[in-house]
Amino acid sequence: MKIAQVCPYDWSRPGGVKAHIENLAIYLRKMGHEVKVIAPNVNADQINDPNVKLIGKGRSTTLWGGTEIDINIAKGEEVEELKRYLQEEQFDLLHFHNGWTPFMTYQVRYYSKAKHVGTFHDTPADNFLMQKFVGPILMPLAASLVWKVADHMISVSESQARYVKSFLAKDPTIIPNGINPDQFNTTFEPIPEYKDGKFNLLFLGRFEERKGLFYTLKAFKTLKAKYPDIRLLIAGDGEQKQEALDFVAENQLEDVVFLGFIDEEIKANLIRTADILLATAIYGESFGIVLLEAMACGTPVAGFGNEGYLNVIQSPWDEYFPTPRDLQTLTDKIEKLYLNEDIREEMSTWGIAEAKTYEWEHITNKVYAVYDEVMKRK
Repeated sequence: MKIAQVCPYDWSRPGGVKAHIENLAIYLRKMGHEVKVIAPNVNADQINDPNVKLIGKGRSTTLWGGTEIDINIAKGEEVEELKRYLQEEQFDLLHFHNGWTPFMTYQVRYYSKAKHVGTFHDTPADNFLMQKFVGPILMPLAASLVWKVADHMISVSESQARYVKSFLAKDPTIIPNGINPDQFNTTFEPIPEYKDGKFNLLFLGRFEERKGLFYTLKAFKTLKAKYPDIRLLIAGDGEQKQEALDFVAENQLEDVVFLGFIDEEIKANLIRTADILLATAIYGESFGIVLLEAMACGTPVAGFGNEGYLNVIQSPWDEYFPTPRDLQTLTDKIEKLYLNEDIREEMSTWGIAEAKTYEWEHITNKVYAVYDEVMKRK
């Protein structure tokens, strides 16, 4: 089968959707299929993959309230280039990812004669703008341009599927995100610099409100006063960086290490360095891929029980994922894990086994079953 994966985001920028598409393409090729990626023409000088076709231009705008959205669209000669490319390639199936940035996605669908499958990856955040305007109005309107005429829909989780069904008369097939066992496993060596006898907590994510960095910092502040051997490693960057640096300075917190953005090549090493990974996102998560990555590496996890994370974390381990924003309970659960090596080892053993059920080989087989069913329709 000849397949195109359509990504609405800058292909040069790391992200969950990009990683999903990359791994899906890898495993589809292993099955013998020809797979290419169509993405916006952003930072073309950073992309050398012959299987990636850049179309149009990546443009963005900022909504009221500070929310930035991508508007990726082909214009003029760019449209003609898109039409020529689709005509030349003659794809059997196009797989679209997310519909919240619909313009280029709509253009690709409009000029294609192939079958169309779509995957929703995200749910709207619970801030005012998202809940009152973007979530119930703008996102469904944008998505409907493509998804109402799609041959089949996929959602990455039960919680995400509920949101989709709130505005589309479709029943998505639930296929979760996958984990690449070659990229995340227990054979990766911890980073020697941080294996010096201290107990490492790790925060991994963007410095923005929904990721809950300040809940991590406040929990660490309480625990550090009681347990001097605890260290906090923070990997990421974002709009709250200066505020986070100020918090650390004002509270005279020691053993807080800001690592900046880390390369994917050392991500597993960093996760293996951690004694506990903290996933403190308070909303806006449709799945818990960072949890799967930690679980595959045998690293215990704790955080907040947002809907997305609870798609991955099962009882009894959901005890360590209290209600979002419950700082006291979060701190207590981190402390419990810190004090109980036996519980950490038991969680590690469960996590390794559970992560295997999400390996990309299994996930790709499920996705291909959708493709096969769609292709058999007249």
